[in-house]
Amino acid sequence: KPTPDVGFQEMIRVPFDRSSDPLAATWIPWALFGFSGVLVLLAVVLRRRIAVVVLCLFGGAVNLWVGVGLQGAFPQQVPSWNSLMHADEWWVDLDKAGIPFRGQGVIVSYPVDTLEHGQILAGLGAPDAKGGLNSWSIYTTAAKRTGVRERIVEPAWTLDDIPNPGSPVGTRAGSGQIFRLLEDGPGLWKSHLYGPFNEVVGAKVREEFQELSKNPSANLERYQELRGLQSNRSLLTTSIPMSVRWQPGDAAAAIRLDGVEQEVPLGQWSSFWRVSFPWNRWFSTSALIRFWAEERDGELELFMTPPQIDPKNPQAGTKISSPAGFAGDLAERIGDFETLGWACQNMAMKDASLSDAAFLGDIEFTHGWRFRMLQDAFEDDSWKALFHFFGTPDRICHMMMRYADPTHPQYDSDKALAKYSFFGEEITVGDSVNAIYRKMDEVVGWVLDRLNPGDTLLIVSDHGFDSFRREVSLNNWLADEGFLKVKNVSGLGTPLSKREVSSSMLRYVDWSNTQAYSMAIGKIYLNLAGREATGTVSREDAASVLAKITERLLELRDPTTGEKIVSRVSRREEIYDGPWWQERPGRLEGAAELTLDFVPGYRAAWTSTSGGIRLVDQETESGSKQAVPGVAIYDNLKLWSGDHCGVEAAAVQGIFFSNRQMKLPAGDSFFDATHLAPTVLDLCGVVAPTDYDRAPLLWD
Repeated sequence: KPTPDVGFQEMIRVPFDRSSDPLAATWIPWALFGFSGVLVLLAVVLRRRIAVVVLCLFGGAVNLWVGVGLQGAFPQQVPSWNSLMHADEWWVDLDKAGIPFRGQGVIVSYPVDTLEHGQILAGLGAPDAKGGLNSWSIYTTAAKRTGVRERIVEPAWTLDDIPNPGSPVGTRAGSGQIFRLLEDGPGLWKSHLYGPFNEVVGAKVREEFQELSKNPSANLERYQELRGLQSNRSLLTTSIPMSVRWQPGDAAAAIRLDGVEQEVPLGQWSSFWRVSFPWNRWFSTSALIRFWAEERDGELELFMTPPQIDPKNPQAGTKISSPAGFAGDLAERIGDFETLGWACQNMAMKDASLSDAAFLGDIEFTHGWRFRMLQDAFEDDSWKALFHFFGTPDRICHMMMRYADPTHPQYDSDKALAKYSFFGEEITVGDSVNAIYRKMDEVVGWVLDRLNPGDTLLIVSDHGFDSFRREVSLNNWLADEGFLKVKNVSGLGTPLSKREVSSSMLRYVDWSNTQAYSMAIGKIYLNLAGREATGTVSREDAASVLAKITERLLELRDPTTGEKIVSRVSRREEIYDGPWWQERPGRLEGAAELTLDFVPGYRAAWTSTSGGIRLVDQETESGSKQAVPGVAIYDNLKLWSGDHCGVEAAAVQGIFFSNRQMKLPAGDSFFDATHLAPTVLDLCGVVAPTDYDRAPLLWD
């Protein structure tokens, strides 16, 4: 079974004393020891021998007390991250050449490189304070909530108030969770906010469970309790209490956290809370959060953003900026901002139907602090090269294409004409895509007005956008074509139903009878002998199998419309170069054997991205149910209605603008995002590495 790495970095665990937390140096005992030493020295100088003895005893006792008190107070290990990038980024080349660089929201840069001459703030890929990429939450007074689907909502329990360790905690919804607010009196509600996993408590529970596992009968009740805690990790997570005052008819909800109360009007976002999630009395994690409040079907609903790493007090193991204090210095000057690499609540909207008003308000908020960050950079004359990322057009296009494209299956003309306030302008939601680009035009004008003679402005995006109307489940298609076999029969030969067969993360695959499978967006891998644990395709037969898959993909047509679906299928050796595209023995770390370019309007299905499949139950001759693959091509009914991944490049061209005349180097026929790095280096007088894909643009 393959285990590919997904993402731009991998989570690791590092000893606490090697993390970035200042307490990791255990300075408290040493400070007390030093203080005691000063007292002893003073007593010697004053020739008070009895005092020397007393103070020595006192100092030793104090240090012993503190040492015992601190033992086990801090985690032995904390989560950290390793970058999966194999090449130096171009800002590293600038730094090596002594060129001062300033990067703000630099994509795929977490954990950030340490710069000697510049400043950098991580962007896309940076985690939230819980270690995830979108750990959002919804709190509701409703027992049931209807969003993408109806869900029974469970409370947010802690170890102190859970009825029993097996009680469900919250309700999972995609990348986030929904929690029920518990009534605490007329118009009063209570719950808990979760922070990062409590490594201190978790370690103690693991140690006790391992010890008791040697003889469970010695304390069977405690053994079962510990086993429940092992599987219910939310109970071992840091948390803080939350109280809310609201009843039907109220125009605002009063939310109280960490001793701070904000009255949040319905239909609006709160300001930031800076909260502290305690691991114990010695150690805690600081984080930033905001709430959106609204009334939904007569019930109060509070959406909470993922807890953000506090730029002024980043937690142990994280590295969001270089120098380490750059993020905090920025926050002091421009106000608090979101540090999560994927700002804007796209995933929550896709998974749980966050309202359009909430989403547009979040877009406006994000654009605001990013523009203040840009303004701050223009007041700083220490850099020679500036990289600044906005990203809000991308987020709008992902979610609002269903209102802008009349041919989208979710398009509703009445809903598309709904009006919202957006940057002080009343717009229809169908115009939100154009509205965000108008706002970006204002930013471009602002920058142009502030450039000095000889300054170069490059405005570059790595993609454009397409309407995502139809999903293509590649694992379903591979099963239909005989390249993938579903494991739908038990070891005893009896049929397994859809409920009994896992449909995610390739757990449904009968590997002994499978030649190919799909993960990620538009990628197909061979079940290759010598690489996958039960590979069936030999190296000698690989080319033949790939040729068959390619031929059939290029013939694939939508059974509903008759449209062609795949415009191009590329072998990995046709589109990749260098030492990293091939797999290493025992690990699926290289590129997929095949990469698909879909015709506009189509994209790999959401199930395919995580190695899933759509299963349905089919009645067997004996009358029992057996899981079989469902249809492979169907309407995209997720609110994530626009995309660019996996679509043929010509249909989703990005932009490359400059304020000075530039020409293509010899051999190139179009401007491309890969021209950016060599051109910036050239403008700064730095020779680009020889393994770059493209040469610098020519400029006067």
